[in-house]
Amino acid sequence: MKNLNEIIDKIVEQTGKDRNEILEMVKQKHRDMSNLISEEGAAYIVAKDMGIELIKKREYNLKVCNVISGMQNINIVGRITRIDDVKNFKTKRKDDQGAEYDFEGRVCSLHIGDDTGVIRLVLWNDEIDNIKGLNRGDVIRISNGYVKDNFGIPEIRLGGGKIEKIEKEMPTIEEIERRAKKPEVQKRFYNKMNIADIKQGDSASIRACLVQIFQTSMFFFTCPECGIRVKDKCEVHGKGEPNLVISGVADDGTGNIRIVLFRNSAEKVLGLSTNEAWKLFKESDADALRGRIQLGKDFIFNGFVKRNQMFDRLEFVANEVKDVDIKEEVERLLK
Repeated sequence: MKNLNEIIDKIVEQTGKDRNEILEMVKQKHRDMSNLISEEGAAYIVAKDMGIELIKKREYNLKVCNVISGMQNINIVGRITRIDDVKNFKTKRKDDQGAEYDFEGRVCSLHIGDDTGVIRLVLWNDEIDNIKGLNRGDVIRISNGYVKDNFGIPEIRLGGGKIEKIEKEMPTIEEIERRAKKPEVQKRFYNKMNIADIKQGDSASIRACLVQIFQTSMFFFTCPECGIRVKDKCEVHGKGEPNLVISGVADDGTGNIRIVLFRNSAEKVLGLSTNEAWKLFKESDADALRGRIQLGKDFIFNGFVKRNQMFDRLEFVANEVKDVDIKEEVERLLK
């Protein structure tokens, strides 16, 4: 921490105000705080009130493998491995009075990677202007972005953040792609936890069983070309494919939590591929599909915990589902 004279010198340097005037402001702030803080502390508050940051904030760059859905104000550096074409789309929006109107927008995504994996950055409308002049192979820093869950997969959004091209030593595209294919690189780290102990933002591994399956739609459609969620078919590409989603309640004896399983995770508990499930759904109904799920059977669910904004409660989004290895569990308990 700087001493009082150093702080005052800094304020004088950046504001041009008289030193005695600044000193009097510090003393007044000290009196206003009933002398509960030091004069140095009062000087820091005066500096902050005048828009002067005396303590330089350290910026931490995340590795791709540590990015979790729900994160805010993240900084990450990576090499661009792919830039997709800009897609135009049309949709309906509502104005402040609730009246619908046609909206034309743009979406573009690019992938960046480091020595731990690859992740997608999705840009909407005017945000796309931030990547003009960028090319595959460039190294960029994304500052103050946030992470959104895309059906169990974390993706970066720009929001009010920024993108800048930088010079930094990074693995080549070939190295990034080669490493990304290795299981130990793709594997995310999950902490073994009880449901009673998990909290928002946790990346957790829980041994639990499904005790309830909600009566919600088990399919949603996406465009295989641009990945955008659609009602039936993409307006741009004229394509749409079904994706599985199962939601319910998981219980491990210490507590229970709402759980959502997308795609591969849903296939695992259902025991069917998405195509097989879609065929059965069309030939029969959703109840026939739900009837295949074994309630009470233990699984290992690996995923992350977020807060469901609609219901204002915690929700576990499963990234992968595994059968319980009894031998491994016994060895773990003995240890």
